[in-house]
Amino acid sequence: MQFIVTIQLQPGQKNQAVETFELRGPSRYPSVKFENAWISKHHDVIYVLVESVDEAHVTNACSAWDNFGRHTIDPVTSFEQF
Repeated sequence: MQFIVTIQLQPGQKNQAVETFELRGPSRYPSVKFENAWISKHHDVIYVLVESVDEAHVTNACSAWDNFGRHTIDPVTSFEQF
């Protein structure tokens, strides 16, 4: 199952979050497969597409980013599969 993780960064944390992402890599959790990520040009928001068999695994992986802001996790499906 795929999930979109939306991370609403605390003001001024965008550059530090990107640097940390580059140092840590996309995922240290084998149960969560990183697909892609996008960062807003105008807002302090990061969008991450991941795949996992269980949303609980995604929640655990996201906890590593809690110091940068709050996040939401939404299960998604492609238009083709809808």
